[in-house]
Amino acid sequence: MNAYRTLLLFLVLAFGLQAQVNLQAPLPLDASVRIGMLPNGMRYYIRQNSKPEKRAELRLVVHAGSLQEDPDQLGIAHFVEHMAFNGTKNFPKNELIDYLESTGTRFGADLNAYTSFEETVYEIQARTDSLALLEKGLLVLQDWASAIAFDSIEIDKERGVVVSEWRSRLSPDQRMQQQYFPILYKDSRYAERLPIGKPEIIEKVSYDAIRRFYKDWYRPELMAIVAVGDFDVKWMEMQLIQRFCKIPKTENARKREDYKIPRHQETLFAICADPEASFTIAQLIYKLPEQPLKTLSDYKAQLARILYNRMLGARLFELQQQPNPPFTFASSGYGGDIGDMDSYLVHVFTAVGKSIEGLRSILLETRRAQLHGFTATELERQKLEILKSAESAYRERDKMQSAALASRFVYHYLNDSPALDAEQYWKICQELLPLIKLEDINPLPKQWLGKENRVFVVTAPQKEGVPLPTEAALKALLDEIDRATPHPSWIMFRTSLCLPLILIQLKLQNKLNIRNLASPN
Repeated sequence: MNAYRTLLLFLVLAFGLQAQVNLQAPLPLDASVRIGMLPNGMRYYIRQNSKPEKRAELRLVVHAGSLQEDPDQLGIAHFVEHMAFNGTKNFPKNELIDYLESTGTRFGADLNAYTSFEETVYEIQARTDSLALLEKGLLVLQDWASAIAFDSIEIDKERGVVVSEWRSRLSPDQRMQQQYFPILYKDSRYAERLPIGKPEIIEKVSYDAIRRFYKDWYRPELMAIVAVGDFDVKWMEMQLIQRFCKIPKTENARKREDYKIPRHQETLFAICADPEASFTIAQLIYKLPEQPLKTLSDYKAQLARILYNRMLGARLFELQQQPNPPFTFASSGYGGDIGDMDSYLVHVFTAVGKSIEGLRSILLETRRAQLHGFTATELERQKLEILKSAESAYRERDKMQSAALASRFVYHYLNDSPALDAEQYWKICQELLPLIKLEDINPLPKQWLGKENRVFVVTAPQKEGVPLPTEAALKALLDEIDRATPHPSWIMFRTSLCLPLILIQLKLQNKLNIRNLASPN
């Protein structure tokens, strides 16, 4: 009777919240960030944060990467990133290196910046206990945005550096990515424009082609400045306005295209090996339509996807604890990918030569979830864990590092990703988690796990006498799993006994959270 009464109280609480929450309301934005746009189209994000003290994290975000390269420019987005550290209008190369090292930053083109398919991001940690050093950091960003020197002698020197990086400094994972990305993103521009480019083009590309990329794509309306740190927000805003308004608005600009990922009926296979690879990793990736994250309703759906991943992950962890498990680590994940694509994937780390066995185990668990779903106990346990984590983040909000906040705003600019502060996230979790039911989650694998738009990716050490799984073996495994009818998990029966206790915990946690939000200090 007590368990029934607790369940009834929880349902009443959930119904009351549902009546109060406007799910069509837009997601809030971090209340402490100041966002603006300059007349030339450049955006800025400014937020005060005191961890670490006397430091600021500065970012120049360019919404252009390897996808914007012309056929004679493959690898030039990344090359331009390197050239940013080889001299600008106000900083000859050695002076720029000296400045970066004076802030305690390890110097290097790929340590202080990165280039991807759709963006190039430059990073500086500046000291704020020295006005001169902070202003110098802003001047570096200003030069990177509009005044990289592109000295011909420095260009020729850097060709060898980038080609050497391509040939010898790539990690095994990066080398294997070059093999499987063209399969994973087949028939898309992403398959043709890997950021590392092609060494034969880097070696011979003209000076004009390099400068053309910079002129075409480093434009104020495609850039944002992010400044987070231990400084006065009004002072920083004035500095950004004064400095970056000087960059003229672009006339007759090239159109920036958005590129899509074509779907396919057949299953694709990428089986790659590298002599320096440390692990065997097998992934089954399902390509799915991109899901919006604009409203509370969208975020509720996102939380449902997170809960599914956590519940399946808990089952996989249980399997990993058994004697002689078939894998060393396994997980599932749903999230944004690239272009107009989200992806759901399951991946597993296995001993060398054991990828089929490990995959069979994780795919059977995925199939079990698809056929039988999860229990209320599993769901409420993961809700409670998310709620505890959200509360912990709120309690520790004053310890948030500036670099983490800066990254959040970078991706808000690039992808319109959510940028909630800790209090907003905690409040949203309290409002939305009670509204999520098993009927929101159990249908998800049926929606995701089709026979179309899926890609097998296996990466492994290249060892003599250890064969890689064949495409035929992977196809046979998929056929086996598609026909499998596993029984409900024993974990479901064991955990169902815990439901009353978990519901009591949730109810008490919610009361505590509401009281603390009313008096947060």
